[in-house]
Amino acid sequence: MKNEFDMIGVTAIKCCLKKNRWGFDYEGKFYDMAPANFTDYMLNPLVIGVDRLINVGCSKKGIENPEKGINILFSQNYFPNADVKFTYDEMKFDGWIYKVEELNLKGLLPGQCAWICPYMGFYFKNPPDIMYIKMESVNP
Repeated sequence: MKNEFDMIGVTAIKCCLKKNRWGFDYEGKFYDMAPANFTDYMLNPLVIGVDRLINVGCSKKGIENPEKGINILFSQNYFPNADVKFTYDEMKFDGWIYKVEELNLKGLLPGQCAWICPYMGFYFKNPPDIMYIKMESVNP
């Protein structure tokens, strides 16, 4: 039986910190979300890697002990209580840049963008025009 999130196409991945880098396991291999040094040196200061967005989101949402893992839910379709809305802007360095719009997560910089690593290709053949994203603790 499908739950509400399955019916609207929400995917969940569990992210964790390994060697101070946010990433996730996919088919038994660990993938970095966005190496911070890459985004610092290669992208506009208003474009942050998803690793930094996770840090900001966990802090703003008061998620305790995020280093033990968090769930990131994402979908091309709106779903209740999504934190941010991503709108596709451009492809850059094999990843995708999205403009970030605050929904339930407040306190981002005006004009904030996020670089999504190429590993989103595991879930989407092409960059979705819009993605809704929510971060939540794995331990409610």
